[in-house]
Amino acid sequence: MKIKRNEKGSSAVEFAIILPVLMIIIWGIIEYGWIMTSWIIIANAASEGARAAIMESGDPDSRTAAENAVIEALWSNMTDDDPPGELIITTTELAADAANNLPKRYKVKVSWTYQELVGYLPDAIVPNKLTAECIMAYP
Repeated sequence: MKIKRNEKGSSAVEFAIILPVLMIIIWGIIEYGWIMTSWIIIANAASEGARAAIMESGDPDSRTAAENAVIEALWSNMTDDDPPGELIITTTELAADAANNLPKRYKVKVSWTYQELVGYLPDAIVPNKLTAECIMAYP
């Protein structure tokens, strides 16, 4: 004897069970895409800062030029001329090292407090800071 069961609504229940997992996966993909985009922007900003410092080589304003170039390179994360979150720009002029055959160099390190896009992911899987460093040699 076969019992006939009413299966109406079972797909809705299955979807309701799967939906939270699916949304977490989608939010994770969006958040990590935004993290990678932000990191690429920070790396480019560090490179632009080091390039600007090299172009002003020997000038006392090379540090200011580097910092201004970094801030200008952060165009996609700028709101009202200030990047969101804490931005730390460290510039260092490195002396030539004849023993290791290294020329005079300029190092720019950019550290930025990451602002979450989605905001629902745990702090354990989303970085708090993004950091990039660039070293360029004087020609």
